[in-house]
Amino acid sequence: GMPCVDDFQGQSISNTAWSFASLRCLDSPLFEALAAVFVRLSTAADAPFSCQDLSNTAWAFAVLAVLHPPLLNAVPTEAAAQMAECSAQDLSNLAWACGCLRFLEEPLLDAIAFAAVPMAEKFSCQNLTNTLWAKLSLVSCFHHGISCRVLWPGEIG
Repeated sequence: GMPCVDDFQGQSISNTAWSFASLRCLDSPLFEALAAVFVRLSTAADAPFSCQDLSNTAWAFAVLAVLHPPLLNAVPTEAAAQMAECSAQDLSNLAWACGCLRFLEEPLLDAIAFAAVPMAEKFSCQNLTNTLWAKLSLVSCFHHGISCRVLWPGEIG
């Protein structure tokens, strides 16, 4: 077991997941433990997640193609509470993770788009490309029957 993971807060979860994903190293028991702690913490009234914690965690799970339904279902709620604090990179990572995991969470994508407008000049070419790709790939899958599986919130788990 990994007893210390149970004591992690948002940044510890995010940093650990990001580190493993950056190395393209999947440790399934570790990611399961990280996701379990993330989900447990997300139910707290004062969940300890910054927007960067959320976006980096979502990004890491997407990079390693880890589909963890309870974590995916918790991210939009947590992100909505943090949207005003998100950077262009955070917004881009959240959108990209949804696109990679084929998680069509339209309220989250709409909130990302809304938050992005006032900071459009802060988006790098890569941020902009990743964000647009995520939205367009999900919409194309849904509206044009392109062969991909789109997941809807509540449908997974």
